[in-house]
Amino acid sequence: MALTDKPYFEKVMIIDGDDCESNITEQLLRIGGKIGYVYKETDPLRALAFIRAQEDIDKVPDCVFLSINNRSYSAFTFLEQWRAMPEEVKDKCRIVLMSVYFKFQTELDQKVAEYDFIKDLVAKPIDMAQINALSRVN
Repeated sequence: MALTDKPYFEKVMIIDGDDCESNITEQLLRIGGKIGYVYKETDPLRALAFIRAQEDIDKVPDCVFLSINNRSYSAFTFLEQWRAMPEEVKDKCRIVLMSVYFKFQTELDQKVAEYDFIKDLVAKPIDMAQINALSRVN
């Protein structure tokens, strides 16, 4: 794969309650994803508040990596609230779900299908093949 085929996200937000997983995701994105700035958050409600507070659309992350595996929150609560975001924000910011629950893939696919703004579902821990595959997601 040519270097220009790799995804490029100027600003990325990683929402994950597991600091270790969040750090792994960040490092792999830096190595393979040519990212610029990374916002990391453990609480999806604070992440939503941060995004809503951005008066300039250019300050909104280009991509949010959202872990659905967290005891302290439901990623689907985040997704429900994301539906109410202005269209300009939803058009700019790609949502990528991360999950370790691929043994429940059918149920997860059905749930994810309810949210047309989700651009991809990747396994945790994320790996370079998944990072490179993101360049093919519109």
